[in-house]
Amino acid sequence: MSETTGIISAKRLLNDLHGLMGDEGYTEVYVDQMHPDIVAVTRQNPVTHESFILVAHNAFSSPDPNAGTLIRIFNASYSKI
Repeated sequence: MSETTGIISAKRLLNDLHGLMGDEGYTEVYVDQMHPDIVAVTRQNPVTHESFILVAHNAFSSPDPNAGTLIRIFNASYSKI
């Protein structure tokens, strides 16, 4: 195994982002259930009002076989990571 095996690199990126948000004062957390299978987690800096938003599809129920293909786009444009 290496840093690029499986989901290791994604977990590393999320962990680094989590640390960065803590270091930079993103102390407010809001969770919105947008759909039974989709949640949005917002982490906000109460001073600057800047936010990071994660939208996630949970796996608490079996997927609908007629749902079609989901396309996920990740934009890692935050320059400090």
